[in-house]
Amino acid sequence: MTCAIQMNANNKIVFAATIIWLIIGTALPVPLLGQADLDETDPLEPPTASEALPGFVTDSANLVKVLDRIRSLTSRNDHAAAQAMIDATLQEFGARREYAFYMRKVRREQNNLWYNMAQDAMKDKEYALARSLLERYRKGVKREMDDRQQVSQIKVKETKEDISIVGMLVMELEQAKKNLAEARAKAGDPDSDVVPNFDQIMAQQRLQKEKLSAKAEKLLIKAQKDAADGQYPQAHTQIDEALELLPRDISTIALVSDLYKEKERIVWFQMGEAMQKGQVAAVSQLIAVYQRTEHERRDAETITEGIPLEEQVDFDEIQRQAQEHIKRQVARARQLLSESRDYLNAARKLKPDERAGKYSEAQKRLFSISTDLEPNYQTWPIIREAAMELNRINLLKAEDARQAKDWATAREYTAVYRQNLYQKTNLVENPSEPERPGLTEKERDKEVKRSDNLNEKIDRDMKRPSSRDITEFNKEWPAEKEAEREALMQGRVRFLAGDLTGAVESYRMIETRYPDNNEAKAMLRRISELRESNSYLGYQKTRAEMFEWIRYEWELPKVF
Repeated sequence: MTCAIQMNANNKIVFAATIIWLIIGTALPVPLLGQADLDETDPLEPPTASEALPGFVTDSANLVKVLDRIRSLTSRNDHAAAQAMIDATLQEFGARREYAFYMRKVRREQNNLWYNMAQDAMKDKEYALARSLLERYRKGVKREMDDRQQVSQIKVKETKEDISIVGMLVMELEQAKKNLAEARAKAGDPDSDVVPNFDQIMAQQRLQKEKLSAKAEKLLIKAQKDAADGQYPQAHTQIDEALELLPRDISTIALVSDLYKEKERIVWFQMGEAMQKGQVAAVSQLIAVYQRTEHERRDAETITEGIPLEEQVDFDEIQRQAQEHIKRQVARARQLLSESRDYLNAARKLKPDERAGKYSEAQKRLFSISTDLEPNYQTWPIIREAAMELNRINLLKAEDARQAKDWATAREYTAVYRQNLYQKTNLVENPSEPERPGLTEKERDKEVKRSDNLNEKIDRDMKRPSSRDITEFNKEWPAEKEAEREALMQGRVRFLAGDLTGAVESYRMIETRYPDNNEAKAMLRRISELRESNSYLGYQKTRAEMFEWIRYEWELPKVF
């Protein structure tokens, strides 16, 4: 009954789908692809592949790859190659209606290509080319919209009765699908014939395996009876037949092993009879058969699908390799620790503002030791030592900040240093990890003393005026001193050039803006003395000239 329902539903689906395809196929308009669509081509004549198309494109038209190639060329701005491939594709496949869907995709990529080329032309200020490309883009978009409109609109020339028939067929098709699904669900079949029913397949295989196992057990019982009656060849035949029937997997390995053991027992009986009869050659042959059967039994028990092979593990070798690995890690960690200390020693020889690079290299190596080294009883001391050196770099940075008179930064580094002593994993003892050494109370107090000493230095420097910087209280002091130095330089230059008036103006301006400037006052006094000296010399010269003139004249000049 279920099979009949499934066949009836399948027939309805096929019939309804065929009718719908015929009706819609005659009603749907075909997209206009140009004059090439009207040309009739011989279907038996193989098309000629264009030179611009890739080699994988044949008459079956792997156009998906062509579209990917066009998009790849467009994304790489290889516009010439992309346009050549688009033209070749349209020329090769544009006239075929079965490729209409892909041709619309190709034309869309062509429109995008024209738009990108127009944008590039605008950037290069080639406005005529950009206008031409935009006109092509506009026409291409218009054509694409027209094609979409023609495809989306179903122009049915028949009456409304035709449309109602299509609707009825669609409803019948949906109902047939539902009936088919219900029939498959009742029968326990999968939803589709394409999807295999693994449960059913496994059940069939299990049933077949049970039948074979039952038959093999019957053959084993017959072989035992025949062996008890002395019918050894017949017993061997039955056991061999049973071994051929049984598949080799985890569910049949016990029965297979019993069959081989029974075969060995039969061979053993034959050996006993041959020894009683004095048949030495037969005994040798039976020994070989027994050994071969024993070997086959062991292979069947060990090399069977579903049973993992037991590999012989050399634990001594594994332990030796682990020890060698730990030794290499320890050696590498010691090397990194030594390199980091060399960087820190080299940093001490540099100026404070040039030590950042050395600190960074040392931190990289110390952090690598703390994170990459596998923790164990041999590596924990090195990990702790690296963590302590990494934390002490904060004290070095705090000292550099103290020398630069950056008290806030110096205190921040000392605070981070103290916090790490109580919070860093590799510096704190953990009860859940007793092998982790951590810092003892005595060692931690010793490290804390380092930060306390540095904080005391900072406090002393802040209380000593000579250690303070004036920029802490007057941020504009450097700019003011620079302006004062520039004004002094202007006065000096004018004085040396003989421009005493300009020099006096410069020094008086300095004296007004910076009353505490002694150089301006001294230079003004010097210029005044120089001017007085020049005035007395002029008086002496005038007096000598007048006495010289009196000697030649009879009357002295009068004063009016």
